[in-house]
Amino acid sequence: PAMTAHIARAALGPQGLRRVWGLVRRREAALALAAVGLSMVTIFTIVPNLSAYLQFNAGWPRERLSLLYLFGGLASLALMTVAGRATDRFGATPMVVLAAVWISIVVALGIVPGKPVIPTLAFFVLFMAGTSIRGVSVSALVSRVPPPDERAGYQSAQSAVQHLAGAVGALGSTLVLVERPDKSLGNMGALGVVTIVGTLLVPVAAAAVERRVRARERAEALASRTEGAIQPPSGSGDEMEPVTA
Repeated sequence: PAMTAHIARAALGPQGLRRVWGLVRRREAALALAAVGLSMVTIFTIVPNLSAYLQFNAGWPRERLSLLYLFGGLASLALMTVAGRATDRFGATPMVVLAAVWISIVVALGIVPGKPVIPTLAFFVLFMAGTSIRGVSVSALVSRVPPPDERAGYQSAQSAVQHLAGAVGALGSTLVLVERPDKSLGNMGALGVVTIVGTLLVPVAAAAVERRVRARERAEALASRTEGAIQPPSGSGDEMEPVTA
């Protein structure tokens, strides 16, 4: 059938925007979006420049780039499953902290010096694996922020923040990096330091979000138990028995 309901609701656009704004301005939602945004900025300051960096700074042959992505992808696939189970067991914040330390060390060894001081394959695989662990744990945490009736609106806002943060990271890196005569990238060390600082801020936001989410979930669970306790059990004798002749 023709899809015309969105036209009938067009007049409600400003009201819908006000609802989304009312959601994202709440402290836990704002912190969750900050964690998502910082994660994306720190990834996209590095990722768009990785191919050139690996070829011209690290000396990795162009015809073998596919091997890096193959092994990096396999490592990410394996660790995402492990990270998901660990997040369910230990909580999101410890996993975000682990990922932040992991990524910071890898960037310090692979980006800050201007060329990797560890094997290029190891740097690339470890970088992809660390960002995958962080992505799983952050996504699991922020999915608990919106109530069910506001989840779609929040997810839309989160998607917008992800794309904007990725664009900011990618464009911001072009303001820092320079191309040397040998086509290698200069100022990668400065970009690496910025990436580390942003990476270490993600666990701060994630911890604040998880504290608030857990407090809300405990309050909701307590309210649910209290409501159940005051309900008379069925068959308790409160119902009137029918009178028989």
